[in-house]
Amino acid sequence: MGNAMPKKLRGWDSDERYLETEFDTMDTDGDGLLSTGEFTKLLLALGFGGDEEKTEMLLKEMNKEREEKISQDEYVRAIKSNEEIWVKTSKLRVIFGNFDDTNEGKVPKTKIKRRLRMMGFDVDDDMSKSIDEIDTDKDGYVSYAEFLTKHLKSKGFVSQADNTAGALATEES
Repeated sequence: MGNAMPKKLRGWDSDERYLETEFDTMDTDGDGLLSTGEFTKLLLALGFGGDEEKTEMLLKEMNKEREEKISQDEYVRAIKSNEEIWVKTSKLRVIFGNFDDTNEGKVPKTKIKRRLRMMGFDVDDDMSKSIDEIDTDKDGYVSYAEFLTKHLKSKGFVSQADNTAGALATEES
């Protein structure tokens, strides 16, 4: 299965919450804008595969007024309107969406573990603990924001302290 997502989306993705969550999670200072560096890190973490120069050019194409920053609306519009970017950055959306049957943007931890077992993974104590750690608010669910934050941290793109503002903005949405 590739990274491609259907053109016509349904459920959680149809109202752009995945994209808004990506933006909010990377907006570590909570100013409602992504800098060139934050934008570059987000695209790279999502699998875009371009280098910093390519993402800077992309940012300038999207945002003629503020070449150094991009707003959430500009981010959502840009991702949705560029099929190449959409496809290259959809890997995490596809993975999470495969667990999120109800399109709520969150998945019970028990369901994740059950599905992983059904897929042939050995959900041992270490894996179970890792899944439990992703649920940072300890509500029994893994949200897309928590899933994405874990990925961004594993790539070294955000630290625990950096992500506080973005996580709060996402939860308030």
